[in-house]
Amino acid sequence: MARTKTQKPEETTTTELATEQDNPAGLTGEWGNEDCDTPRLQVVAKTSDLVDEGFDPGAVILSKEVTVALKDKPIDIIVVNMDKRFKSDVPFGGEEEAVIFKTLAEAVAAGYSTEWESKNRVRPMSDMTMLIKAPKGTSKEDLDGYFPYKNGKDHWAMCIMTAQKTAFKSAASPVVTYLRTSGAEILGMGFTLHSTLKSGNGNSWFNPIVKRGALLDAKTKAFVAGILG
Repeated sequence: MARTKTQKPEETTTTELATEQDNPAGLTGEWGNEDCDTPRLQVVAKTSDLVDEGFDPGAVILSKEVTVALKDKPIDIIVVNMDKRFKSDVPFGGEEEAVIFKTLAEAVAAGYSTEWESKNRVRPMSDMTMLIKAPKGTSKEDLDGYFPYKNGKDHWAMCIMTAQKTAFKSAASPVVTYLRTSGAEILGMGFTLHSTLKSGNGNSWFNPIVKRGALLDAKTKAFVAGILG
């Protein structure tokens, strides 16, 4: 699998340091968000090593440890943040490192383009931070271990899913489209997430699909606001 590196900006940026006053009780020193290990959400690929570990192809899994949905089975999510960047295309399985740029301007300045035929092509990607609701039937052990936030009878987990290549259009774009066309706030609408099998150019793969769900009620908004602080 190709490696990834992040392009360093030419200009020096100032890093905002954490202080003792920023820390909750029990933490001393310069702790910040960069020290947190937010769980990752991903779709199990057909040829992934995760299949050898017993996960079903197309399953949506959390932290590479627990299945939250099988293919074509939607789960409820609340998107709380979306970070857009640009990643260079590299041959799958090769030694060339992919480069990630914070902005398209940085990519263009480095000789990259979004044009399909470009040798140095970049594509948009998004790290989507979201809350996911534990599906019905989740064991008490998994609820206790992976879904620490409780809203009434529902259990939720905070996680990050990276949407890139075809997943950018099917997972990130629906959320952005709703926000930019409706003028609504990101915490006003719930969404659903499921994976489905896609095919093209003689290949097939499992893709995450995000669809608009129901408007969030006042109680749920307050619940999310409490988690985000």
